[in-house]
Amino acid sequence: TTRTLATQPLESKPSSPLPPSTEVAIRPSVLEGCPGASVEFTADNLPSEGTFLWNFGDGSFSRDARPKHTFSKSGRFEVMLSHSSVGGGTIQNKPVSDVIVIHEVPEAIFTVLKQEYENTIPSVHFENRSIGGKTYAWDFGDGTTSNLMVPRHVYKKSGVYTVSLLVTNSTGCTDRMEKTVRIEDDYNLLASKSFSPNGDGLEDSFMPEALKTLRVRFHMPVHNGSTGELVYEPS
Repeated sequence: TTRTLATQPLESKPSSPLPPSTEVAIRPSVLEGCPGASVEFTADNLPSEGTFLWNFGDGSFSRDARPKHTFSKSGRFEVMLSHSSVGGGTIQNKPVSDVIVIHEVPEAIFTVLKQEYENTIPSVHFENRSIGGKTYAWDFGDGTTSNLMVPRHVYKKSGVYTVSLLVTNSTGCTDRMEKTVRIEDDYNLLASKSFSPNGDGLEDSFMPEALKTLRVRFHMPVHNGSTGELVYEPS
């Protein structure tokens, strides 16, 4: 005898929502940063009443329920929280789920070498001696900048300029250094003060030697102011 049993589909029942976690947890606003980073801390599933004692792992403490702490040095810091009830009963200790990592900062260092010799371009050489840098941002104080590691700069006007170097490492931490540079003389094109292109062999040509030294391409035709006739064009 063969018997066939009819099967009925099971009714699907909605799953019950998971109960909220009652585990004590410490939640920092960030888990890593650079020296000087401020981190805010909160604690889940702890009553707001009672006594809080936070240990930030760098020798600093706080009794605030929601503290904000600035880590001034690099390192790995395990943050601990001790909480006691109002009646002085249970004390709970809970480490943060991950340590706070404060990365190393680079060190911005540079020296200034002014190169002002007779009949040469008065340029300034900046020797970059920074430690741990990945990118470099120079500000020469006259409206010009550079991202070269070791730049050279020509100032066109005399004066005192504040030069800054911002060094950034691979983790995004930065360091900055500033120095002042004094330029005694205005930029000189090293050209003759006069010329007379009349073919007599005296002062017939005009050439700003500084532009040649800098390998600057330029076009400077000279015309007669009265007639507009081209009287000279340097080659």
